[in-house]
Amino acid sequence: WPFHNTVLAFLWTLANRESYRGVIDRFNTSKSLICTHLHEVCSLILNHLSWKISWPTDLAVHDIEQGFLRAGFPKTLCAVDGCHTAIEKPQGVENLDSYFNRKHFYSVNLTAFCNNTACFIHVNIGHPGSWHDARVFCMTEVARVLLENPQSLLPGDLHITGDAAYPLSQYLMTAFCDNGHLTVHHEEVQPETLFSQDGD
Repeated sequence: WPFHNTVLAFLWTLANRESYRGVIDRFNTSKSLICTHLHEVCSLILNHLSWKISWPTDLAVHDIEQGFLRAGFPKTLCAVDGCHTAIEKPQGVENLDSYFNRKHFYSVNLTAFCNNTACFIHVNIGHPGSWHDARVFCMTEVARVLLENPQSLLPGDLHITGDAAYPLSQYLMTAFCDNGHLTVHHEEVQPETLFSQDGD
């Protein structure tokens, strides 16, 4: 089976909710072959490209801080937010309902930490879709390290920024609560405006 077919099948499977049966028909192959190749591509990416998503250090920290500063967010190293990754109804798992989110589909929570150009620097995925973003954040490796050795992630007085779903802390700056009385300045510096200047 040509390698480019393997990559295409891999990308298609990750990008769509199509069953293995559908992928097999689409790429004219067998289930055993598609399963084997998908796992092989995952292993290749994990072994050779994991460095693409890494927490910034040294000069990169300075460049990111300056990028956030230009966007109106001083002393910021990254922004955090979560999204739902749709899954089929889990079979044979405890607390099945915990995977059924408030948007009425089964999912796992993906929490991403991004730099000033919206590139991932850390990703956490796998917690049940019904969990609140704040609960998921507390289960991430980032939250654990912030409790044990915050300077290793946030040198100086840098911090992470997130929306109002996250807990306000010394290292996590969250949005102003919109109770209908925000000033224009407060509205301009809400975290959701971070990447709007780039059209995202």
